Amino acid sequence: YGKVKCLTVCEKYLVTGSFDCSIAIWRLNSNQSDTIIQSTPLHILVGHDGPITSVFAQPSLNTLLSASEDGSCIIYDFHSGDYGKSIVTKQGSIIEWAGPSLNGSIVTYQDDSLSLYTINGKQIDSTQILEGDVLSSILFNETGNYLITGGMQGRVYVYSLYPFSPLQLIELIDCQNSVTAIYYTDRERHLLIGLV
Repeated sequence: YGKVKCLTVCEKYLVTGSFDCSIAIWRLNSNQSDTIIQSTPLHILVGHDGPITSVFAQPSLNTLLSASEDGSCIIYDFHSGDYGKSIVTKQGSIIEWAGPSLNGSIVTYQDDSLSLYTINGKQIDSTQILEGDVLSSILFNETGNYLITGGMQGRVYVYSLYPFSPLQLIELIDCQNSVTAIYYTDRERHLLIGLV
């Protein structure tokens, strides 16, 4: 298994994306005091021609989405590890992030834009990143209808997916720092923002 470049934890699984272009799905076993990663992955997935930049897993929907420096996203069957479909974006351009919304759309972050695709890989729309920001944190809201982004310029934006466009700037008081993490609490009562 290659050197890990990105990872995600979901339900009872750890998914890692590596510099060697592979993805591994690991089962997490927990008891009262420890969480143990099994020594052998459940699946090792291949298909990319460049290092993995983003992994997003939804075991309950049997979906794993990966993005790569080769400019492609691949959708896999989470439980069997079978290849499902590729989405090829702008050739020669690194996909920094990709994620599926709960409604079946896929959003990618590449170069200076966000792009919206159907689950079948057809591009629906795209929008430029506002103010030329470089995004460092991206997440969907609970319903999957909005995308929240944070960037190096210390701005947090909310994008509507339908239509795909910027909806609101969340003003951070006296913020001169970069946004490094975004997380919302249960039922979206609070938005937590990490700054550097």
